[in-house]
Amino acid sequence: MNSFAEDAALFATAPFHRLVPARAGYQSLPIQEGFNWSYTLEPLARGRWHLIVFRSQRKAGVDDGLLTTHDDLAFAEAMASGGLLRYYKGATDRDGRCLSLCVWQTRRHALAATRRPEHRVAANLAMQFYDSYDVERYVLRKRRGQVDPEIVPVPTVPRQATGPAGESSSISLRAQGALTR
Repeated sequence: MNSFAEDAALFATAPFHRLVPARAGYQSLPIQEGFNWSYTLEPLARGRWHLIVFRSQRKAGVDDGLLTTHDDLAFAEAMASGGLLRYYKGATDRDGRCLSLCVWQTRRHALAATRRPEHRVAANLAMQFYDSYDVERYVLRKRRGQVDPEIVPVPTVPRQATGPAGESSSISLRAQGALTR
C-alpha cells in the first residue's frame, strides 16, 4: 500500500476504510485508476453506492486556514446529514492539483448534504480558492461474482448557472468565472 502522509482519511466506514490512492499522481488519473477499488470492495459480494469526486486546481497564495475552516464545517454537516461512508481529503500535488472524494449510501444522501448551509457557503467561495474545479458524480457498483467494481458516470443534467448548488451531475468552474456543465 502506498503511504500518502499529507492526505487525510477524515472519515471511513468498513470496507471504505481500505480505500487509498493506488499510486502517486492520482489527482490527475481517471477515478477508476487512481484508487484501490478492487481491494477496498473485496470483502463484499455486491453493493451500490454514490461517489462524488472533487478535483481542483488551487490558486497560489490561498488562505489554507480559511479553506480548511469551511471544509471542516461542511464535513460536520455531511456527517450530521447521514449516509456518508467515506470522506477522503487528498493532498495538493506540486502543481496545485487536488482530488478529494465522498462515498455515500445513496444519491439522495449526497444531495441532502449539498443543500446544507455550510456546504453552500463553501461552494460559493470556490472562486476565491480555486483557479478551476470539477465535481464528478458516479455510481459505484459491485456485482455478485465480480472482482472489479464498476464506476459509472452519472449523466449530466443541464441547469441554469443561477440555480441551487448541488443539483447538477457535473459542474466545472474556470478562472474566468464561467460555469459549464
